[in-house]
Amino acid sequence: MDFKIIPKNPDSQHCTIRIVNCYSPTNPNSVKNPQIANNFYSELHQAIDIPARFELFILGDFNAKLGKRSLSDEQNGLQFNLGRFGVGRRNENGERLINFMVSHGLFAANTAFAHSSRHITTRTGWIKDRATRKSKPYFSQIDYVLCKNRSKVLLTDARSYAGTILDSDHKLVCARVDFSKRYKLYGNKQVATKRYNTTTLVCSRETQEEYKSNLRQHVEDLDSATLTTQNSF
Repeated sequence: MDFKIIPKNPDSQHCTIRIVNCYSPTNPNSVKNPQIANNFYSELHQAIDIPARFELFILGDFNAKLGKRSLSDEQNGLQFNLGRFGVGRRNENGERLINFMVSHGLFAANTAFAHSSRHITTRTGWIKDRATRKSKPYFSQIDYVLCKNRSKVLLTDARSYAGTILDSDHKLVCARVDFSKRYKLYGNKQVATKRYNTTTLVCSRETQEEYKSNLRQHVEDLDSATLTTQNSF
């Protein structure tokens, strides 16, 4: 879906946003049949083919664990795609997702803000304890809000919310965006200032005399041009 935001300030330009909602194959299915995952990311690639001026947000259950950002990730430049507040370990679907994010310059918004773990994890699963034979919950982060890497400056918060009325084992994931900060996406144009080296003018008498002579000649030429203009009238 494409939306257009009209700013209150008439001097500001409007902003067009594409929002894509998606659902990825589960990790076991992707491992068993990689072509399913390849088809998913191929379709997602087509869905986000937009003009550069558009803002982009991808919301989805990616069934992918990106995991907590490691030192190795930072050495490989993944700090531009992941925040410091992911959880867990990366799985096969997580590797596919991070590769897609790197190739398209995307950032996982809900890994960028410090919250309690219950507001970082996005899914509650159940596993049977072999010792007690009782089911116990486990929590994971597999749902994400992705945005363009450049748009990180627009984010003010991103987190998950439990307690929704829907019958689902997933939490609601929300991101807050401040579009009034869009000016930060574009650097201020700086006009280059021409600089002159005046060191020799201060220290060299020969250069000083040459400067005086050239300046005197320039002033005389200006005076001559002024007189010629006046006589023509």
